[in-house]
Amino acid sequence: GAVIIEKNPEVVRDLAEKGVLHLAGDATDDDILQAAGIDRAKSLVAALHQEAANVYVTLTARQMNPKLFIVARADTPPHIPKLKRAGADQVLIPHLFGGIRMAQLVLRPTVTSFLELALGGGDIDLQMEELRVEATSEVVNQNLVESKIRPRFDLIIIGIKKSSGEMVFNPQPQAVLEAGDTMILVGKGEDLDRLRAIL
Repeated sequence: GAVIIEKNPEVVRDLAEKGVLHLAGDATDDDILQAAGIDRAKSLVAALHQEAANVYVTLTARQMNPKLFIVARADTPPHIPKLKRAGADQVLIPHLFGGIRMAQLVLRPTVTSFLELALGGGDIDLQMEELRVEATSEVVNQNLVESKIRPRFDLIIIGIKKSSGEMVFNPQPQAVLEAGDTMILVGKGEDLDRLRAIL
């Protein structure tokens, strides 16, 4: 499991109340990193507020565990190379990447890289979009096979949010598209536009 190192007493209290595994202390302190099990850890997220502290934690952690996958926070793009030189595998800028995204990158690097690609990075024009099925839509009351969304528009439906609020992930071919449902799709922008036109 993950352990959070936190020195702000208010945040420490909050973590304790929520029952989150944590260590009260300063992550720039080698003994605290050791106590957190850095030598046997698979990954580390260095997301301290001070840039210099993240460089220090990255350098120290990299020396303590050469196999560690390190994601570090930078405040501005010019600081990215410095953190890479210190040993970070990935460097993220907080206003572009929230803390959850940083955590996801550690847990699921390929998924996150795919999402970066899908959400506006890389050379492939992939997008993730949600489109609502209207009562007048061409595909209303059809199942996914009958709707021919995949062969006709080259789009992948990864989820359907039913009008009731229920979320269906990886819907089966027999799943019926009802008025008020919202489809979550991945595909190229132009293909999404073509589908939008018939909804």
